[in-house]
Amino acid sequence: MASSLISEFHSALDLIKTGKAVELADNYLRELVAQFRIERRVVKFHEDTTEALNELGSTLTDAEKIHDAITEMSALIESFSKLKQKLETRYDTIIEDHVSRGVT
Repeated sequence: MASSLISEFHSALDLIKTGKAVELADNYLRELVAQFRIERRVVKFHEDTTEALNELGSTLTDAEKIHDAITEMSALIESFSKLKQKLETRYDTIIEDHVSRGVT
């Protein structure tokens, strides 16, 4: 029995080559998000922000500069949060639709 179970498993490469995993491998939306996360400009943004923060001192003026950056960062995070919410809503709608029709 164990050998018959093992024979049913295939490597991801085998599945892609045979076309059985095309639907799973062809996830442009996921790839878009994954590539953005490691995109050179995004990585550089993290590095530059850390460097700029380390260059600031401990004056009240520096605190105000940090506060201004926090405000801008909050706006950026909010825009990503809205996009994430759209993805979550669409996902939930699709799943709920299938469950309500008895398709799982």
